[in-house]
Amino acid sequence: MSNALLAWFTKRREAIAIKMVQEHLTLTAACVDEFRKSLNLAFSGSGEAAMDSIKRLARLETEADSVRRKIIDEVAKGELPASDREDLMHLVRAVDWVADWARESGRILTVLIPVPANFIENFSGVCGRMAEEVQNCTEALRRCIGKLGVDPRQALAECDEVERIEESVDELYERARLALARAHYLEGQIGCAILFAQFLDAIEMVADWCENTADEVRVLSVRGK
Repeated sequence: MSNALLAWFTKRREAIAIKMVQEHLTLTAACVDEFRKSLNLAFSGSGEAAMDSIKRLARLETEADSVRRKIIDEVAKGELPASDREDLMHLVRAVDWVADWARESGRILTVLIPVPANFIENFSGVCGRMAEEVQNCTEALRRCIGKLGVDPRQALAECDEVERIEESVDELYERARLALARAHYLEGQIGCAILFAQFLDAIEMVADWCENTADEVRVLSVRGK
């Protein structure tokens, strides 16, 4: 992080843009948590409650997207050098991808809810663990970004934690795909299998974008040394 950007983070923690960055992070974490809730509800047979949860997820993601646009407008009006503005905008957009993929996971889950229970139960355990881990990954990312301009060394440590959890999600993802490939399907369930593969991809992308965002934080932290 350049001296100008580091000073901006450090000296203006209560500035409007920084408050909005924190709000954006909070909404993004809420999106991922709401997805986890909707998945657990859907896989436990509470389809109607799951649909309500997915609607809340959609509202949270829309709100997060609105905050992202406001941050970009605020940063554009600020006094940061152009390169620093670009760094901050890249960071905010990367965070927004986390919320985007959480919502996409919710969209696919909406279609999966009517799928017969005897199909879902084969994968509910590993999917539940994936959802828990992507939530943990998002919370680690939240701590990571919170240390920018405050404690770059700790920010880097949290980046490592994000990467560790993302690797855990990858392992669960591979396990789920293997189970999907080995499963025996009844007539008419091949379409469900294809959709479920897309569902696994979307969940894994939440963790991937947490890691991508942590990479942005890592660059900013190293520049600040």
